[in-house]
Amino acid sequence: MSWLIIGSVIGGILLGNYVLGPQQIAIISNLGPWALYLVLVTIGFELAQDSSAWRRFSRLGWRVLLMPLASMLGSLLGVALVAPLLGLSLFEALSVGAGFGWYSLSGALLSSLGFSALGAISFLCNVIRELLAVVTIPWLATKVDPFLAIAPGGATTMDTTLSLLSRYGTNESVLTALINGIVLSAAVPILVPLFASLI
Repeated sequence: MSWLIIGSVIGGILLGNYVLGPQQIAIISNLGPWALYLVLVTIGFELAQDSSAWRRFSRLGWRVLLMPLASMLGSLLGVALVAPLLGLSLFEALSVGAGFGWYSLSGALLSSLGFSALGAISFLCNVIRELLAVVTIPWLATKVDPFLAIAPGGATTMDTTLSLLSRYGTNESVLTALINGIVLSAAVPILVPLFASLI
């Protein structure tokens, strides 16, 4: 499945560069969000049919917030540790890492705050994070643990990587991934400007 997804991305790049014109690319780009909505609706149908998953999930209570908290702290600790190797200050690295995989927002936020170079770095880092999540989620979910497979996706676990988590994980892990994505997505517009203000 991972190779199929990677092949699709490479195929899209080749088609976009060598086959399709700007008008055709614009039409296909406009269909992208609708395809994502369709995937999310089908996942919702699947979850609605498994009432036992909802009961087990509801027993977790406040502990369901431990996953996004751990994912958030792990991401920020990781960028803080590599900051000196990249020649970035602590808060520069934290402002990039606080994108949690949401590349379209984090890069734009930093650029709008006057940090265009950091915005470009943030965009690239978070795109790479999502691509790595696409590659590692199937393996982590099937070979290690479906809940561990949530962390690489970051904020994307409520949308773009949710279909992979649904395919390879359990209904409980999918519900946890949904909460994880919502919490991390809500944190991005708060933490990115906060860390940028401390640079």
